[in-house]
Amino acid sequence: APGYHRVDPAPMAAEGSRLLAARSAAADSAAITVEDARTIDYDEPLQRRGVRWGRAAGVAFVVAGVAALGVAATRGAREAGNLRPAELSEALRSAEGALTGDSISMMKRTHLSINAIKEGVWLQDLGIGPAYDEYFFNSSGSAELHKGENSGSIKSEAMESVHGGNKRICSARSEFTWADVNGTNSYDWHEFQSSLTPSGDRGPDYWWDLIYTMNTEYDSPSDINVWNAFLHMGQHMYVNDLTAHVVSLESKGTPYLARTYTSQAYGDDGRTMYVVFIPNPYNGNVVIIHSGSVGDWHARKFFRDLEAEACVQAVSLPYPLSSLERWWDKVYIETVDPTSLPKPYPVMDTHPVHDLDAVSDYFENKIKIREWADVDLVAWSNNATDVDLPNGQSACSTYSIQMASQFQTDYEVKYIYTPEAKGFDEVGRFQKYTDDEVRKSVGFNTGYNRWMDNHIALALPKNLSPGSDKITTLDEMRPYLEDAETPYHIHFTEVTGGEDMGSIWAWGPGGLGVEYHALITYESFEYPVGNFDFCTADSVCQDADVICNFFTETTLPGATLLGEVH
Repeated sequence: APGYHRVDPAPMAAEGSRLLAARSAAADSAAITVEDARTIDYDEPLQRRGVRWGRAAGVAFVVAGVAALGVAATRGAREAGNLRPAELSEALRSAEGALTGDSISMMKRTHLSINAIKEGVWLQDLGIGPAYDEYFFNSSGSAELHKGENSGSIKSEAMESVHGGNKRICSARSEFTWADVNGTNSYDWHEFQSSLTPSGDRGPDYWWDLIYTMNTEYDSPSDINVWNAFLHMGQHMYVNDLTAHVVSLESKGTPYLARTYTSQAYGDDGRTMYVVFIPNPYNGNVVIIHSGSVGDWHARKFFRDLEAEACVQAVSLPYPLSSLERWWDKVYIETVDPTSLPKPYPVMDTHPVHDLDAVSDYFENKIKIREWADVDLVAWSNNATDVDLPNGQSACSTYSIQMASQFQTDYEVKYIYTPEAKGFDEVGRFQKYTDDEVRKSVGFNTGYNRWMDNHIALALPKNLSPGSDKITTLDEMRPYLEDAETPYHIHFTEVTGGEDMGSIWAWGPGGLGVEYHALITYESFEYPVGNFDFCTADSVCQDADVICNFFTETTLPGATLLGEVH
């Protein structure tokens, strides 16, 4: 496409020089800093380093595209009132209707961020919704920011009033929330930035820089033969029309790829789908937004056929357009403002792996997921043998875990093996590095590692069908994890219906963590189980940190204490 040109690469700062004090604009007025946090913190607008995406020839497209938007940005959006995402999420959880049936459900996706607050702004600009920002300090509390609020000195005052001053922020988080139409369950994205948990000599800033560079080695969204395996490391979303997103991406010079593919979903009968891949500079992942429509022809001209090495079976959403549209109408969302981009909702996670057999062996034979959860495990391959594949196909295999989401849609986590894609060997090096680092610092219910911040979160069912032999508690989950030699750590999280709830943060196959959320009955784990401390290296709350650690000898048990706090 005309208007794109290369410039000399911007000089890369040494890794050590990125131990910067990360600030958001709102936080600056309150003198809040995140110390010792690895971060990419450029003053210039985010662009692929080495390429400035010119827009001289794109102005006419942007003007025409904006004029054509009409009401596309508002269809299907259900306003969430005046509640912020995290407040809505908390309110929903406190009155959460227990999911019935024996299936696990996708309840959250957490990304390891190297600058959580800036990432929240970046995601807001993609239409993901309003970011709800939090800072965590000195093990004992948190301060909150919301875009658009006049924070003034409220942050420093909040810190000073809680425990008497000298508070140092150790971690930060931006949160986004989706909910079902009934307002009974929610699904969250957490962009989490820690500064104290170990990650090895080559931390996230090294790997996310490397992966982002690989994911943006092209001059325009229409460039071909630029696919690499890490572009599969992302979250797939659906929106009813992609025109507004293409207009926004073009006008801001955000690197992305635009592709078409033939839907592989049953019932779509060869339907053409549109998808944009938007590399995230803060967490190594890719925001992947699908649609059955790009209403403006100026926007459609950017799309090219999906590369063979990307594997259409790996990219295609597993659900027909009729289902995607029905869910689009029912997902309860909040937009930044009435003119913001239409907010896509999550449908699928994909993750590239270097050893797909290890993934299937872990879930089926080691952790034995079918014994304790009602899930569908689906293996697919086009390369059962090493013979040449027809029609220019590239070798591709996938392994999927099919489940429900917390906002009453179907959801899939798909591991992808594409050995002919560029970057495939680097995928193997990255996953071996993270696996080695996690196992150095995490055992059975001991320790923590920053790489575990990159995880999917699964909720176990609270109520089972009559006669079911599946599990509902973290105590029942424990022997499966230990038999599978899985590093993990359990923490209390909240009280629901007078019962203690918690999560096991566990390592998983392919360099991706898994959080399991369910009841704690203390039949296996020793009472009390403490909260997750974002300001200690091993995630364990200190006894003196009463706000963090609700279970200590000097306080009441968790459910009682939380009731009094509320």
